[in-house]
Parts: sequence; structure tokens; C-alpha cells
Amino acid sequence: MRNDFFSFICDSISRKRSSLGYGIHSPFVFYLIAELINDKSHYYAFQLLDEIRKELLVSYPYLNEKVRSVVKSEKYYHVLLKLAHYMKSENIIEYGNSLAISSLYLSAHKSTCKSTIFNLSNDLMNIAEKITSKIPDKSFSHFNANNPFDIEKKINAINSIDVLYLGENSLNSFDIISNIYSLCLPKFHDNSFLIVENIGQENIMLFWNSLCNDKNVTVALDMKSFGIAFFNTKLHKRNYKLSFKM
Repeated sequence: MRNDFFSFICDSISRKRSSLGYGIHSPFVFYLIAELINDKSHYYAFQLLDEIRKELLVSYPYLNEKVRSVVKSEKYYHVLLKLAHYMKSENIIEYGNSLAISSLYLSAHKSTCKSTIFNLSNDLMNIAEKITSKIPDKSFSHFNANNPFDIEKKINAINSIDVLYLGENSLNSFDIISNIYSLCLPKFHDNSFLIVENIGQENIMLFWNSLCNDKNVTVALDMKSFGIAFFNTKLHKRNYKLSFKM
């Protein structure tokens, strides 16, 4: 018990220091920490998207518990938008129980962004379609995620993938999510990145650890509550543990 507590304290201190930039020798990662993760600048798109997010939390009382489990903090979504803007992302794939909020923020920086959303929940997909219709100048395609062959067909039809977002409940099956990752991998490039929610959960941790050991992943950021993996071949391979308060 004492050793576990000591390990927890040491891990927390180490994560906190790294989150402030201490011991980070990669210019790329240091920039992400200083200019994106810790930066509090207000982007023009925040106001509309934040209002949509708040509306979700009060507009669907019959789905309240499920909605609240999917919707994250404004701070979290602001990082997604800034990261997508910095990486010049355009083609986004989201998989899981989705309200499309993540895709809304990931695509907010550019009018040519295209989001393909594979939803595990029909109830949430109906809401997600209504939400994305409020942003008419963007392309959002919604599909039921319960047909693996349909997912494979649609992913194969995409030439290049900039962002793969694995959201709530997406990792109940390690084999299924590993297959989706394998389908997307050949379409990644140096500016592509992958986001995995809830990496502290046991089944998700298994997939995240496999990513960290994947030779195709050059930089992995363990944010404790979620993870970000990059595929830039110009970067030295390294895994970092940071802290991020949701």
C-alpha cells in the first residue's frame, strides 16, 4: 500500500513537471505544451461551439447520463481545435459513442474539413446529425458503426486521414479497434495524429500501450485522461507522461 502511494506521488510530480515543460527536449512537444495545451488564448470559433456544447447538456434530459459521459470540458475541446489548426488537419475520422462535438472542434479551423463519424449509438447519432446541421459550411457524414464491413469500405474510400479520434466506448473490443487502426494506418502521414479517450481504463490502456510500442508512432503523449499519438517520421521516438485537468 505504501509503495503504491509513493509511486502515485512520484508519478503525479513527474507529470506536473513535464506539463510545465521541464525535461522536455523535443522542440515539437515543448511547443505543443507551451503554445497549445497550456495556452489560454481565445479562438474566434470557441464561442459558437461552446454554446452548442452547453446546450447539449440541458436539451436532452432523457439521455442525460449518456450525454454527460460523452461530453468533455471546454478546455479539452479547445485543445482539440488548436491542435487541428496547428497540424493543418482536414480529413477527420471519429469512432465511438459520439455527439460529434469532438469533430465540430477538430474541424472548426478550416471550411474544407471533412468529418466521417462512425457512431456506436443510434440515439446519439440522431442528436449528432442535428448538431452538425448547425454548421452548414462543413462536411459531416454520419454512419452506424455496428457493421465492420461498412466501416472498412468507407475508410478504404478515403485517400488520406489527418485525425483518427477514438471516443467514448470505442474500445470495448480490442480486436475491432485494432482493425480500425490498421485500416487507417496506411493513410496517415507526417501531420496525422490519433486521439484516444479514457486511457486510464484497463481495456483502453491495453490498446494505448500497444500504440506506444508501435514503430509507426513516433511521439505519444499520455495526458492521463486521454492520449495523443503522432506519426511524424522526422521526430525521435519517445513517450511522454503529462497531466491535464479535465
